[in-house]
Amino acid sequence: MSFTRGWDPLRPGDFGALWEHLVLEHLQAHFPDTPVSYWRDRLGREVDFVIARHRDDVDAIECKWDQSAFDGSATTLFRKDHPKGRNYLVTPGDEMPFDTRYRGLAVRVCSPAGLRR
Repeated sequence: MSFTRGWDPLRPGDFGALWEHLVLEHLQAHFPDTPVSYWRDRLGREVDFVIARHRDDVDAIECKWDQSAFDGSATTLFRKDHPKGRNYLVTPGDEMPFDTRYRGLAVRVCSPAGLRR
């Protein structure tokens, strides 16, 4: 993707878009029968990927190259309309998945391999 867009050399700002694309490919490869969507409000705040598990059970997935760039505000807004489901922050690395809270929001921080059905 980066080569076809003429991104050579890569700039630090390019890593986020590339990371999001890699996570999407992981979701499509490992959950082929599960539609992957996204959520955006009228002000442009968005959740990178949403996956419906059951009728009212929707997982929210945020992709960040740098974990410290996640603030959780868009996911918090999403949860006002869709309160049931898991929240994920997907980052690169091989550390074990762990659960934490961002401003009261429960989030599982993991690599793509840590995403659960």
